[in-house]
Amino acid sequence: MDPSPLIHADEGRRPVSAEAIKSVVCQIVEQSQPECVILFGYHAFGQPRLGSDVDPVVINTSLKDTDQAVHICQTMECHFGLDLIVRTPATLDWRLALGDSFLQEAITQAVILHELTDRRMVT
Repeated sequence: MDPSPLIHADEGRRPVSAEAIKSVVCQIVEQSQPECVILFGYHAFGQPRLGSDVDPVVINTSLKDTDQAVHICQTMECHFGLDLIVRTPATLDWRLALGDSFLQEAITQAVILHELTDRRMVT
């Protein structure tokens, strides 16, 4: 029987698959309808190390950052290391203006996995 794509990364013996990351991003988008989901870290560069966790940044205008992160994590199925960061656009801009080097690197060296391009309904 083939293992599910959301199987834990075998206690560090193999990297998380692209399919598993895509599944998690789909769950994030379904749960919170964010403006953007980006991936940074080893998985974004296509060079995950054994046991590397997955590092998404979710940019969303609804709820407080921590409330949103807790809500997403409680409602999704994920069986691997996930370091989820949720920021509102205003908080992200503020942190970048303060010189937050961690977020600056995460944003500039990231891969966009989801981007909401237009919220208007076309009738």
